[in-house]
Amino acid sequence: MPPKRQPLSVALGQPQSEPVATEIQAEPVMTGPVKQASSGGTKGKTVQQTVYLAPAVHEQLRKIAFDERVKMHDILMEGLNLAFERRGLPRTTDLA
Repeated sequence: MPPKRQPLSVALGQPQSEPVATEIQAEPVMTGPVKQASSGGTKGKTVQQTVYLAPAVHEQLRKIAFDERVKMHDILMEGLNLAFERRGLPRTTDLA
């Protein structure tokens, strides 16, 4: 069996520091306002929104995007516009 490895500080002849806790307890983080990208363009004026899709739905969306040579985002925006129009609300382009 190979010998136990020494910490780097011992190998370098530096004094050893206090042992570091191996368990980290995460506390909920309260975030402030939505962070916006610092670069110009559309990203600096948008808010990121996560959508959870079933794997089959995600694959179907990917296939449509690939077949039509568009981004999945464009198809999702199309769906939002249809939902807004059905409710008599302005399109996403009219709100931006």
